Amino acid sequence: MAVSKINLMIVDDELLFREGLVYLLKKYGIETTSVADNGEQALERLKKYSPDLVLLDLEMPILNGSITLDKMLMQYPNIKVIIITSYHDEELIKDHFNRGAFGFVSKKEEIKTVVSAIKSVHKGIVYEKNIPDLIKMKCEKNGHYYQLIYSEREKEIINHLCKAVSVKDISKKLSIAGSTIETQLTAIYKKANVKNRAEFLALAFDKGLQYLGSKYVQE
Repeated sequence: MAVSKINLMIVDDELLFREGLVYLLKKYGIETTSVADNGEQALERLKKYSPDLVLLDLEMPILNGSITLDKMLMQYPNIKVIIITSYHDEELIKDHFNRGAFGFVSKKEEIKTVVSAIKSVHKGIVYEKNIPDLIKMKCEKNGHYYQLIYSEREKEIINHLCKAVSVKDISKKLSIAGSTIETQLTAIYKKANVKNRAEFLALAFDKGLQYLGSKYVQE
């Protein structure tokens, strides 16, 4: 049975996955009106197609889903976005809900879950029904995971941390108050599930976080 007409965009760099999703959603009466294979292309096509709902992958070339989400909501604050990804642990989920996502589904879930999320979000309801099960799924926390979970400002701070720059000097380099840097460091440590700078640096060099924001992120 078709849902009331929506203007749906799918953003994913995997052609087979994207085409498969378009086909499966059509069987449930949901027509896809536009697609994009990276965040930059999606932002361009927003102007032409004006979607009111977007299914957005996180790990993509050129512009990843996290940055794309931020830019989409900055330009089109009323657009509704559902994250669809292979990365799905609790911190990542909370982070993207805080950024403004309306739903979060794993690529490992059944198409019925995606349909359910679309129907809920189309009505303006945040889709959280599947979150307990998502948190139980294994999520590999590699360099790409941290590339997604940290904001551009946090990546700048991490880059300086990995170069042994003091908080005082980071403050000067970024023209931000030291107290603000300390607050952001607390958030950085929390996302990495570590307690302090020493623990974070041990994790950073193990996962290649000194390269965040670069194409040379360690697997």
